Amino acid sequence: MRAWVKRAALRPMAVIGVCTLAAAACSFSIGDTATNGAESLIEGDLADELGLSGLEADCEVIVSPEPGDTFTCTSDSEIGEIEWLATVEDDETVNVESTNLVTAEGMDLIESGATGIVVDEYGVAVDGMECGSGPVVVNPDTALSCEMNALGSAYSATVTVTDFAAGDIQVIVPDEFIELAAAPVDDGGDTTDASTDEGTDDDTGTVIDGVETPAELAAALIEGDLAVQAGLTGVEAACDVAQTFDVGQQFECVSTTDIGLVQWIVDITGPTSVNVNSTNLVTADNVTAIEVEALSIIETNTGQTFGIENYDCGDSPVVIDIDPILDCTLTDPANGDVYDSEVEITDPDTGSFVVSVSDTPR
Repeated sequence: MRAWVKRAALRPMAVIGVCTLAAAACSFSIGDTATNGAESLIEGDLADELGLSGLEADCEVIVSPEPGDTFTCTSDSEIGEIEWLATVEDDETVNVESTNLVTAEGMDLIESGATGIVVDEYGVAVDGMECGSGPVVVNPDTALSCEMNALGSAYSATVTVTDFAAGDIQVIVPDEFIELAAAPVDDGGDTTDASTDEGTDDDTGTVIDGVETPAELAAALIEGDLAVQAGLTGVEAACDVAQTFDVGQQFECVSTTDIGLVQWIVDITGPTSVNVNSTNLVTADNVTAIEVEALSIIETNTGQTFGIENYDCGDSPVVIDIDPILDCTLTDPANGDVYDSEVEITDPDTGSFVVSVSDTPR
């Protein structure tokens, strides 16, 4: 069983990962020097993989390299100056990865991550986020212009990569969207609920008919909208005592479900509102995001292209502290062979995981 570690966080704000999304982390025979090996790799295999022509790499000269030594390279390209970090693995191998380049797959995940941030922050469904195609050179001051479809309209949004190494992004949306998202939805009755996202593990709500305390509101959201969105049944929530809407106060809830106990953190966000977020639930939509990132790691490390349609981890929500391993399958499109694969979520807080694939087909 071959295993590879996903080094970047899985949560939506961390969508750019070393060895997974920013650029392929490839190995190359050093030949005469580590410097020459890195330059040849950048100008050859990596340029071909990225679809960039005319790359000319300039690397630091490293004398008598030892395993683990690192040095930097730059290369001018048609999309801007690309920065690289090279690591000496052994006497014959150097590993090169970009520190400011986002591939086409990385752009897809930036769009997904930006969507998740908007959904989490404003509690509305986002129907689409388009930020262009990769590869793209990003720096701390690089702002990606995106088009966001939500609330029945198209809005301009700006996405900035604030920390490439950590994979953090910042999303800025226009004031008119914020104002519309904050407006309560009138369904014609006595019940008022804030709009919520679909398929995520958090929800924002305002006081509804018959509910008087933050704890009661959180329980109602967990047993109602969140249960429906996550596809959970048999949901019964119990929350810590929270009698008054003290903005900034936080408390916890737990709910029984058909897949196990789900834990929740609740933030009181206003005089009549709370935000509820699960700490151990991976929704079906998040499983899909895991599939995309796990397959990117597999393709990077095998040098093969399988296609997302050939990697499947199921379509059901998972409580990760009960079973942190997703059972997946990888199908070789060339011959139809099916390989068992596992994604083990090693850190629920950051979303880091290890993906492994069996050496032999079923």
